[in-house]
Amino acid sequence: MIGEVNISLTCVTPPDELHLEQIKNFISKKFGINDPHINIIEDKNIENGFILDVGSHQFDWSASGRMRQLKNRLEEMYDIPIKTMDQ
Repeated sequence: MIGEVNISLTCVTPPDELHLEQIKNFISKKFGINDPHINIIEDKNIENGFILDVGSHQFDWSASGRMRQLKNRLEEMYDIPIKTMDQ
């Protein structure tokens, strides 16, 4: 990627230095961004995990995001709608 890219990490608590370094390495390898600057956003509403936004790409590893991914996969596999408790 060329040019300025907005990067944000939404999480319940900020990552420690080791995890932050691992996230930066992932961004560098995946997008070719050297020394990425990450805007850390604390949000207790995601319950656990994190959401990483890099430009227009989103990696949702929050509990609700993982459940949504599982629901979508099951619907695709069995070709039936699956209701969740919040529906």
